[in-house]
This record gives sequence, C-alpha cells and structure tokens, in this order.
Amino acid sequence: MRPGAAATLRGTVVVLAVAGLAVGAGWLEVPLVLPPTVADEVAAPGEETALVRTSALACPGPEQQGLVDPTVPEQPQEVTVAGVTVPAEALPDEPATGPGGDPAQHTGELSLMPTGDDAAVTTGSRGERVSLDLREPEGVLVLADGVLAPGLAAGQWHLSLDEQRRGMTATPCTVPAEESWLVAGGGEAGRVERLVLVNPATDPVTVQLQVLGGDGTPETAAGESLVVPGGGRVVTLLDALAPGLATPVVRVTSEGGPVGAFLGDRWLQGSTDRGLALTSATLPPSPAQLVPGVRVAEGEAGTALRVAVPGPSQAVVQVKALTPSGPVRVQQDVTLVPGGRTQDIQLSDLPAGAYALEVLSDEPVVAGAMSTTSSTEDGVADQAWAPASPPVTGLAGAPLPDLEQDWDGLLQLASTAGGTAEVLLVRADGEVSVQQEQVEPDTTAEVPVGDAVSVWVRPLSGELSAALLLGVTDDGGDLSAVVPLSGLPLVSSLTSVAPARP
Repeated sequence: MRPGAAATLRGTVVVLAVAGLAVGAGWLEVPLVLPPTVADEVAAPGEETALVRTSALACPGPEQQGLVDPTVPEQPQEVTVAGVTVPAEALPDEPATGPGGDPAQHTGELSLMPTGDDAAVTTGSRGERVSLDLREPEGVLVLADGVLAPGLAAGQWHLSLDEQRRGMTATPCTVPAEESWLVAGGGEAGRVERLVLVNPATDPVTVQLQVLGGDGTPETAAGESLVVPGGGRVVTLLDALAPGLATPVVRVTSEGGPVGAFLGDRWLQGSTDRGLALTSATLPPSPAQLVPGVRVAEGEAGTALRVAVPGPSQAVVQVKALTPSGPVRVQQDVTLVPGGRTQDIQLSDLPAGAYALEVLSDEPVVAGAMSTTSSTEDGVADQAWAPASPPVTGLAGAPLPDLEQDWDGLLQLASTAGGTAEVLLVRADGEVSVQQEQVEPDTTAEVPVGDAVSVWVRPLSGELSAALLLGVTDDGGDLSAVVPLSGLPLVSSLTSVAPARP
C-alpha cells in the first residue's frame, strides 16, 4: 500500500455544546442525533422515510493511554482516525421521500472532533477521506450532517514495530449504544485488558459493568459503575474490576445516554511481545451468531472461539467453520457451556486460512474469536479479536489504513443462507471499481482490497456478514487486525426524526 494515500485536512477547534455543536464562539443549529439502529433502516410498507440528516460515531483513540490510576505507567501510542462518506455510486438510486429528503438541500459537513484539546478536521465533499493522528489520551466523535450524513463510516488503526510495544490494531468507530458486549482478553501473566468508554453527548453518563468468566460472575464486577463525563472518555483496567479471569466477557450498560465501548488486549510475556488487539462490541445474546474474519495461522494453536452464556441455563453450543469451498467440521463442534459462564472452544485443528464461524445454541449466547499469528523462534506473535457481526443491511463500508509499511487487506463476505452483493473499492485518485460477489449457502467469498483507500459493500440479495482482515509482515514476524463491517444508516422513518431543539 502506498503511503500518503489520504490527505489530512486541518480545521478549527470544535467542542461539544448543549443541544448542538459549538464552533469557536458561534453556534451550529445541528442537534446531536444518533443514527437509527439497523432495524430502523428498513421502513414499513407505505411508511414515509427521509435520508438521515445527522450521523454520529464514536472512536476510542489510543487505548494504551488515559487510565484514571496515575500509578500505572502509560505506553506511548499513536493512532490514526479516519472518516469517509460513501461515494455517490453506492447511494440509493432514488432519493428518500418526505421533507427530510429534500434534494434541494445539497450541503453537509463531516467532522472528526477529538474529546481532548486537538483541533478538529472537516470536509464538505462526498467521498473525501479526512484523518487525524492522535498521541494523547482522547477519543474522537465523528459527525456528519446534511447530505454527507447518509453512508458515514470511520475507523482507527495503530501499528508499532518497536520491541515490547509491537502490535497492530484496527477497529471501526461505532454507533454509541446503551448496551454493549465485549469479548477479549485472558488470564495469562503479562496480559492486560483496558476498557475504553466514549461519551458523545454533553451530559455525564453512568455506566454499569458486568464481567463474566469461566467461574461465573465475579462479585467485585457485578454492578460496578463508572461515570463518563460529557464529551469525554474513561479508560479502566479490566483487572481492577475482575482480577485474573482467564476468559472474560464484559457487558456495558449506560444510563443517561449511549456510549461507545471498546476493549483493548495487550499481552507482554516478560519482554516478549505476544500481541496487541482492540475490539468493538459483539452482537447481543442470541441463539445464532456468525463471526467473520477469523484467521488460523500455520502451526499456531492460539485460535479459539469464546462463548458466554448470560442466562442461568446450560447451553449446548454447536460450531461450524465456513470457507470459500464450503463448511469445514470443527473437532470440538459441540460444547456444553454452563449458564452464567464463559468458555473458549479451541480451533487449532483447522487448516491455515480465513474462516467465518457459525455458532448455534439452544440458549442465547455471546461470541467472539481470537486469532494469533505464527510465533517466531523467539516466541513473538500478534493477536486479533473478531466479534460476531449482523447481516449487512443497506450498505457497509470502512476507510482503509494509510501506513508507511506495506500491508495486505482482504474483505471476507460470509453467509449461512447465501446472497449476493456489490463490492466497491475506492482508490486515492477517486476511481471507483465495482464487482459483484455471490456467496453460496454456508460459504465465504474473499476480495483483496489492493491499493484502495476505502471499501464498501452493498447487498443485493440474501444475508451477508462482512469483515476486513488486515496484515503486516516484517523481519519481526506477522501482525494482524480485524475490522467488522456493519450496516450504515441511510434512511429513517419521518416519525423517528428528532427535532432541531429539545
């Protein structure tokens, strides 16, 4: 990948303000309205709809910085946050109906607004990517309004080749939610998990935390609460909530407003780098889950599916691995997981390659999978966590990394029922290539992203889940990261459009 593929734009300082956004000493009459959920994107027959006029996403920023406890040493870390709107080629052919979709309104703005003191960056052009490098403990709110609100995507990435800080992370910036489930981490010596919470609104939000593990719910973690200030970010160690859990799964619920929730996983075994990962929320409990973006490395036994059973009853969990040529049997294909507990299901018997995991259970479960790269002779490796992903509705997309090192990217489409989709790859010069991919039932399809600066998926039929598998290789070994793709808000019911003033 060529460095410098995306230009960084500089703008004025933007801070969050009550009932709107303050810019300098003036006001923008734009309410902070979170995008509709995936379910809201499909209007009922005959229901009047409009293109969304505001969209907001939350990004965690450098997860290795910002702990409340000043006695814990901070790690230097630089992350890049990028936002982009979908090119016109992927927008709906017909404008939405209703006053909110008035085609005469042709203006809009996309802004990356740090929660700290860094300046915001903005653009008013569709398809133009803006990016921001962060070195301080702060998150980012990505806001788009007007004609740029439909099809907003953002993400962040980090790459370090330094010894004892080696690792690659990438995560989508997500729609803040009042409930999030996070799957990552472990109980090995030298392994540290950091929970990152970002509040996009102006008022403080109280967050309740619950941590599940292999021995059930630790008493110290049940009902633990944190306050996230308005327009701010809080980082806390998972071990401070539930020390020593081997297979943690975190439930985050909020009162007073939604928050963006992320979980970082750093493993330093003595002085040996064993991996760095950052994951966004997985799907809420369900009897059926699909986890795309799972890679098994040659000769590596570290790939595993983690399952949590939030309810009191034991779950019978069945696992099937999907590939481009069809399903592959997993040796531990049926597992009993006690109620209120978590369990890792090992996948090291699978041949090297990329998979999507279908998880079926007789009880609602939460799922996510860890992949590890092949270890070097010195034991150095990297890790990545893949959450369960919903079928893409309407449109999905993501900006792609802009790194000094060469990297590889693979878009994986997965389906249990089969489906077709258009894949759009946007290059630095604005050229857009479109190809149609068909995914047979219980299979995956793989599309190399090449030198694209953003990728977009538009479903045509059936149900498809999608994820990006990213990788870097140097003299120190392989590094990897996974970015799940979810449906982006395009339209909403007029009855759900928020007023301009509360």
